[in-house]
Amino acid sequence: SVIGVQGTSFAAPYVSGALALVRAERGDLSPASVLDLLASTAKDLGVPGRDREYGHGLVQPRAMLVAAAGVAQPAPVVSEPVDGGGTAQPEPAPEPDADPAPAVARVSGGDGTTEAVAQAVAVSRLAFPRNGARHAVLARGDDFADALAGSALGMGAGPLLFAPREGPLPDATRTELARVLPDGAVVYLLGGEAALSAGLDDELAAVGLRPVRLAGASREETAAVVAREVVRRAGELGKPGAGRVLLATRGDWPDAVSGGGLAALLAAPVLLTAPDALHPATARALEELTPGRVLVVGGTAAVSDAVAQEAGAAAGARVQRLSGPARDATAVAVAQEAHRLLGVRGQAPRYAVAVNLRRADAFAHALSASVLSGATGALLVPVERDAGTELTQAARDWAREALHDPATDVLLAGEADIVADQVGEELGRLLAQARAARQA
Repeated sequence: SVIGVQGTSFAAPYVSGALALVRAERGDLSPASVLDLLASTAKDLGVPGRDREYGHGLVQPRAMLVAAAGVAQPAPVVSEPVDGGGTAQPEPAPEPDADPAPAVARVSGGDGTTEAVAQAVAVSRLAFPRNGARHAVLARGDDFADALAGSALGMGAGPLLFAPREGPLPDATRTELARVLPDGAVVYLLGGEAALSAGLDDELAAVGLRPVRLAGASREETAAVVAREVVRRAGELGKPGAGRVLLATRGDWPDAVSGGGLAALLAAPVLLTAPDALHPATARALEELTPGRVLVVGGTAAVSDAVAQEAGAAAGARVQRLSGPARDATAVAVAQEAHRLLGVRGQAPRYAVAVNLRRADAFAHALSASVLSGATGALLVPVERDAGTELTQAARDWAREALHDPATDVLLAGEADIVADQVGEELGRLLAQARAARQA
């Protein structure tokens, strides 16, 4: 029978005890897997299905243990160190005096070929437990125009997932939204009906979610609309940001995508501009948002000095350029700033995430990986060449010199077709060298 006492203080020890029993029997299961067992084996109470009064129902420890015995490690596929086999979650962060070698793992859809929908779902499952997100962001996976500003909306509170231009939600995206979001949560749709079909609004509403479409007549105007919502939502969630706005070129995606990790970490908007002319919508957004600092991502070929100065004047803010001689060096400059800000907060980066910044479709995979920056304090490490086989000199030097915290592991974003195994091996060696030098 159900005991007639209620309240989180009364329920918490029962839930915690059941979780501890399962973890004692199956320590290999991820937190998301254990939470799935908790929800799926609960005895339904009240109206059928999950409801506000009873949640998933009454905890059933015995049923959890029986179910756990037959559970294999679920998606996302987070591979063992790249010289091993099988799949498992990364090992817990070592203590400072532990072996200096970091864990090297892969987060991916698990089918051997990196694809936007499956990759975004895999990242979401790593970042968030069941019902653990506050909202979600939905973008078109085959065109970066409207998606570029979306990384900031994640802000550690929700995933960035993908849908096609036309047609219904992909099954994997629909399933992940149901897993990660509570009833009635907001799903932001980036772009107008030419980017994401009108039917998606109805489809989301039909499953108890609240679609909110953010769109403008151009990618700059869409970014400005998204920027205002980033600031509003961040305040609503108690993430007031750091008084910064990122400004990147509209014309190519690597700089804006590299800035996405920093934007997610800071809950700071990403605005777009042409290299030699500040778009009026961007200028208006800067005037309205009045950030204390404008972070210009990329060199003068991406955003000219004149445009950077105009942006600073519109915002009444200082301008700081994060750039290098090529896309990989700019990505490193952005990651260095994120690393510095984590240090100010007294945090260590949880992952150094290798992302491909060269392959034409890699924008989607790098954007979804930026979710990990907001959720776990991860840093994005650029990888070059279409097959993701090259860790450039700028990335190698930075990793060897700066990524020495024993809490930081290596994560490869995507299958081996987009980030090669040897990149993980090399990045792991560089972090081990950095740790050893730090301890010496």
